[in-house]
This record gives sequence, structure tokens and C-alpha cells, in this order.
Amino acid sequence: MRDRRTCPLIPVLSSPSLLHFALASFASAYCSNDLAIVCTISHKEPSVNIYVGNMAFTTTDHDLRQLFEPYGVVDEIRVIIDRDTGRSKGFGFVEMPDSTTAKAAMQGLQGKELEGRTLTVNEARPREPRREPRQARW
Repeated sequence: MRDRRTCPLIPVLSSPSLLHFALASFASAYCSNDLAIVCTISHKEPSVNIYVGNMAFTTTDHDLRQLFEPYGVVDEIRVIIDRDTGRSKGFGFVEMPDSTTAKAAMQGLQGKELEGRTLTVNEARPREPRREPRQARW
């Protein structure tokens, strides 16, 4: 069996407060002589979530991606689909990692016409928690 010694292991964390907590309370780990564990610590700015409303019911994820990509990198596109009918509800969300390009996209696309409809484009509000289900009356 190889000779083992202890070495500190630093987790990858996105929050400075979590990093402080982890460094204060993290235990050491075992490493072999010929194995090096390298962990990077980075603080990534959260993606900007953009609301796109008043879309035609035929607008697809691909259509939104083509509309937003000229402004910068697009992380995710979500056209909201009605679960009963299977068609678009007429709005969606676009996530962009860079706030500068996201703001440029919002300014450039607000009021733009797509498939005969004038788009509403702005930063999405945080999702509100769902209400408690209603009690049955019987």
C-alpha cells in the first residue's frame, strides 16, 4: 500500500460567505504521493434572466435564440408551454451570462416586432412562492 499523507481540500464555492464557512470547518482529506488535487475558487456573476412577452404562439426556442444571440452569449431559452394544450403561452425567458450584453439586448429588442407582434422585453422578476392548495369544500 502506498504511503498516504493528509492534504487540505478546498471545495469549489460560489459565495464568499460559504467559502469562509467551509475553510473554517472543513476537515483534511487523504492524498497519495502521485496524485494532486487542484480546486479552483471562482465567484461567478449570476446570469441575467430576461422576460419576453407578447410572443406569437408559434414562436419557438430557436426563434428566441436567433433574436438574442446577436447581442451576446445565451445560456438558456425557455418558451413557456401550456401543459394542457401543448402550445406556447405567448411568453418565455432568456438567460444571458453577461449583464452588459443582457441590458443591450433588452434595450435593442424592447418593442421590436416578431411574427407580427410587438415584443415586451425586460428583466424578469424573481418567481413568487406558490400559494397553498385550496381545501376541498366537502
